Amino acid sequence: MKKIIAALAIGITVSAQAQQDPYFSLWQQAPSLLNPAATAATRQDYSFFINNRTQWLTTLASPFITSSFAGETRLGQNTLASGWFGAGLQATHDDVGSARLTSVSASVPISYTMEVSRNSLFSLGMRPGFINRTANNSFQTWDNQWNGIAFDNTQPTYEPSNRKFTTFDFGAGVYYQTLTRNDSRFNIGLSMNHINRPNVTHREIINELYPQYLLHTEANIRLRKYRFLLSPRLVMFKQGPINFIQGGGSIDLILKEGSRRTIFVQDRLMSFGLYYRNTGLLSATFGMTLENFSFGLAYDAPLSTSRHVTGLFGAAELYFKYAFVNGDRRRKIR
Repeated sequence: MKKIIAALAIGITVSAQAQQDPYFSLWQQAPSLLNPAATAATRQDYSFFINNRTQWLTTLASPFITSSFAGETRLGQNTLASGWFGAGLQATHDDVGSARLTSVSASVPISYTMEVSRNSLFSLGMRPGFINRTANNSFQTWDNQWNGIAFDNTQPTYEPSNRKFTTFDFGAGVYYQTLTRNDSRFNIGLSMNHINRPNVTHREIINELYPQYLLHTEANIRLRKYRFLLSPRLVMFKQGPINFIQGGGSIDLILKEGSRRTIFVQDRLMSFGLYYRNTGLLSATFGMTLENFSFGLAYDAPLSTSRHVTGLFGAAELYFKYAFVNGDRRRKIR
């Protein structure tokens, strides 16, 4: 019975994934993956981020694996009077089960960040890119291989062995940041991805990817008396019939406080977080920030009916990030 439930759940996931982007629980570590306006919109001169997410590990011999990379840098901060440009390179690789359904997306996000006041920044961004998808039919079974008793993989499928396509993709967004007198921060962003509704089909039919609407916000509330930060976060996601809200936050213990002028960049932090998604998922996170380098992990536990299939293991994520700031060009908000 568990195998039947698992097959149905996985089938629904694969069919839905044609119209839904992969989602990372550690989105706050690289907001530019959600919103191109957040590209190089902070005080770092450049940063690099990698992430890996594994799902269905306890159910499938070939679990779902999603990896992402984001690199970004500021441009023109020494020549422009009240802002700078940001440019980046992003890539996501999604490998779905033993059927080898592979999706690769790559983009070059571009942003412009302007100082609207001494302690506030506003950013605009766009993300041109492409999506490539591949299906290897040799790892699947087909009607032509049914011999009346079982599927015979030695029989021809009369299907192309590989189906591939590449399509153009485009997104845009806005992003706002502000800093309070006690060095606490607040930001909010809104983005729309897949504006051009790219056609993502392996066959001669139209199957457009739904536009994705995202609202994300977080705060870093610094309590100097107690040497820790409170960081509440919220993300709202809509893509076609798929909707979810994930909220929660983290407590960031200040192991070593950095310079007031550089705000949080030079701090050494240990973070513990807990988040809940309205689809019935609880995420626990742990992270370390050692000045320019940070790393962490997330563990997702399903609380819904899928728990009967996967147990308490929904997914696991691991990330590494490096961010560099040139001390000669630091400004307070950055």
